[in-house]
Amino acid sequence: MRPRRRRGFALADFVAGTVIFAGALGAFAALTRAKMTVLSQTHRRAQALAAAELAVDRLRREGLPAPPRGAADPDGYRSVARFTPTEAPWLRGHLDARALRMAVGDGHLLYEARVTVRWRERDGERTLRLATVVPLPKEGK
Repeated sequence: MRPRRRRGFALADFVAGTVIFAGALGAFAALTRAKMTVLSQTHRRAQALAAAELAVDRLRREGLPAPPRGAADPDGYRSVARFTPTEAPWLRGHLDARALRMAVGDGHLLYEARVTVRWRERDGERTLRLATVVPLPKEGK
């Protein structure tokens, strides 16, 4: 007579399979969360870059909205204006400028403008800066 074979699953097999499935599901959830966090941070950085580029384009087209004023920071920049991009109201923008410094001669009434955009992430504040050269503000502005 042949020995009988065991049919079906034992309780131990079921528990082992459930533990393996739970571990795989947990790993999938952790990877998905990490992916979504990176995508969200990348999206916010792209929005900040777009807002800074828009401000730089406006500066190049129209010049400084006002002359620099106030005390200079360690790099010599003085405050010009603050702005909040309408497309991303959670961003905070700041425009600074300083007279253009040339190795030889004057800067021909040009300013070096710096656009700074800040935003908060889960792990702290982020800053993005772009700079350009713009003419002296027009009179009456």
